Amino acid sequence: MTNEIKKLRLEKCMTQAELVRQVNLPGFDVTMLSKLENGHCAPTPEVENALLSHLQATRSELYPEIGRAHV
Repeated sequence: MTNEIKKLRLEKCMTQAELVRQVNLPGFDVTMLSKLENGHCAPTPEVENALLSHLQATRSELYPEIGRAHV
């Protein structure tokens, strides 16, 4: 998932700051988004759902390795 968040964000032509503003969750800031994008932490379910919503993505887009594991 690490680079998938960044990939999806860039496909939407969004900066980290723009995505953080849209997600608008307590404790979720550019530093946290950077850590998520670089694989240094995993999102909480609340953050994950907000990212999926604001990036207009599916879980399989966010976690493509899961789909490949079942092939």
